[in-house]
Amino acid sequence: MLFFSASLRPLAAGGELWSTRLTTETTRLPAVGNLPVSASPAFSNDDLALIFGTCLPYPALVIDPEAGLLVAGNAKLCSLLGIEYMELEPPGIGWEKLIVPGDRGIFHTWERTLSGTNELEFEIRFQTILGARSAQVFLSAFLWHQRRYLIGFLREVSAAERQEEEWKRQFEEQKQRAFEAIKSSLRLYQFNEKIRRTPLLTRKLLHAANEEELFEQAAGVLTLEEGLGYKNASFLLLDGGSLRLAFSTQPAAESSYSLTDDNRFTRFIRRNFKSGGSSGSGILVPLESRGNLLGFCEVVPHSKEKVFFDEMGVVSEWQREVLSDIGGIIGLILDNLRLNREIKRQSIIDPLTQAYNRHYFVSRLTAEVERSIRYSRPVSVLFVDVDQFKLVNDQHGHLQGDEVLRSVGKLFKVCLRDVDVVCRYGGDEFIVLFPETDLEMARCAAEKLLRTVGSHKFPVIDDPEKTLQITLSMGLSSLKPGMRDDALLKAADEALYKAKSRGRNCLEVVE
Repeated sequence: MLFFSASLRPLAAGGELWSTRLTTETTRLPAVGNLPVSASPAFSNDDLALIFGTCLPYPALVIDPEAGLLVAGNAKLCSLLGIEYMELEPPGIGWEKLIVPGDRGIFHTWERTLSGTNELEFEIRFQTILGARSAQVFLSAFLWHQRRYLIGFLREVSAAERQEEEWKRQFEEQKQRAFEAIKSSLRLYQFNEKIRRTPLLTRKLLHAANEEELFEQAAGVLTLEEGLGYKNASFLLLDGGSLRLAFSTQPAAESSYSLTDDNRFTRFIRRNFKSGGSSGSGILVPLESRGNLLGFCEVVPHSKEKVFFDEMGVVSEWQREVLSDIGGIIGLILDNLRLNREIKRQSIIDPLTQAYNRHYFVSRLTAEVERSIRYSRPVSVLFVDVDQFKLVNDQHGHLQGDEVLRSVGKLFKVCLRDVDVVCRYGGDEFIVLFPETDLEMARCAAEKLLRTVGSHKFPVIDDPEKTLQITLSMGLSSLKPGMRDDALLKAADEALYKAKSRGRNCLEVVE
């Protein structure tokens, strides 16, 4: 290596070359030693002494690249190249003649990359009277009298040194390969262990009670150390024309993504889930079941693992296959949860009016009455009957009757709270459970419902220009001390019959 390289630097100030270590004494040439010599009027011996210093132990040269000439050097250079001082006479020596033809391209390549500030070090072979001799070259560009020159220092490399350097290089390469192999083996072992544990972990997902619990547990499988050990995991579900973020282990910049916009999800869908599923720093995995796309899982690996997977193509493919299998399991469980939820909903919902059915109402009434007694909280029940409903069926048909019941069910939802339990008790009878509601509050809600239905225009199916007027009869009761659910229901039912006997279209309250 060139240990003196830090002491000589070309400075651009004034277009001149300067040395940071030379003193005024260095301008005095010694009588003997490594004398500099110039073949160009641009450099005097004093200039070269200033540039090279005196008695430098290494060969030094100055090249005019525009003219292609070696224009200055010192005694060590002449000794290395086997030339005489007198050969360095104006205009100089063609420098290409001094370099082995096969290495001239190397010199040209490095010389062209030099700017006014950088320095280069490389190895080339010089032609001498003793044959080709290898040398390390330290090269730098500088301006001298508004002209660009190259200054170089050389160190001959012996065959023994070259052999030693080659051995060191090979040793370092082998050592690096060994380290990389060890690291790769450890990563592969860890990855295989993760794959082995994955079925055991995903089995726990089968016990998820709802979607939120499923995503939370699945994120654990993907991110925890005992799982696959990814950095982050997110789950996005199809919701109409967009993807809605359902769960994420990291703060998300957006909560939804439109499928009409150009984003990583729409691009992945357009590619038919191919091209690796990359989303920048993450990996996209479709959640599918029975041929339907339900959403996506996006995992983000740790940076070191990402580099490892990207470098190892086979391992990267294994990784995606494992994620694809997990995505398929999650998609299937998600689909089953939704199917079970729909089955459960249908088991407690009246298909015509979308109100709860009688079986569900009875269980809710018992629970609310027990809670009311335990905590001394109010609860009320409203019995509702559609007036003259038999005439609607007789005069306009049962399809018209079904449409009336369907519309009444919708008006219940408009007038009442989400916490109020609306049930189709049977035929044209409805019943409403008011949790945490006293008699007066329930009366206000019932009167609002009575007015809304009475003023609503129910269209006639056979003649849309005609409408029907529908009224309701209602009986309202609140839980009193000593009452149970059956007594509360009976009181509201008796109040309903009183409302009918009074002429219908009214509310009867059990005070």
